[in-house]
Amino acid sequence: LGGADNLTFDGTDVKVGAADADAKLLFRDSGIFLNSSTNGQLDIDADGEIEMASAKLDVDMSSDFDIQGGAESTVKTTAGALLLDGGEGVTIKEGGTAVITIDTNRDVLFGSTGGSTSDPDVEFDGYVRFDGTAEFDGAVQCDAGFTANGDVDLGNATSGTITATG
Repeated sequence: LGGADNLTFDGTDVKVGAADADAKLLFRDSGIFLNSSTNGQLDIDADGEIEMASAKLDVDMSSDFDIQGGAESTVKTTAGALLLDGGEGVTIKEGGTAVITIDTNRDVLFGSTGGSTSDPDVEFDGYVRFDGTAEFDGAVQCDAGFTANGDVDLGNATSGTITATG
């Protein structure tokens, strides 16, 4: 093993390497190994894939976590819902820019990217239902007609008049 301190067993614990940061526990070849490259850190390295198969994967951390993929990545479940729960809100980013934020008041905020009518910031393709009050702080454009099944309040018109054409 190259020295008495490289692999030790005291009856309870197995120790790989002395104070040498290059000490590794290899599996099959030098591309698959466990080691500790710095104090307080465990490295799991594979030159192919790391597969974990279990009924449940429970990861507890006292700080944040970071998952980075070098290509398109997928997070999915084959049964039930995929839940994302942020203690102080949730933000979805694209290219480093927040595009959807759910704040601590449970307001859903869509990031403005300077969209236009040909490339809107938010687009609904199909049926949209608002149960409650919908407030628009800008112009509203309806390209295929407008139907109201109740009262329509057109108050606060700046000119004091309403013009209908067509």
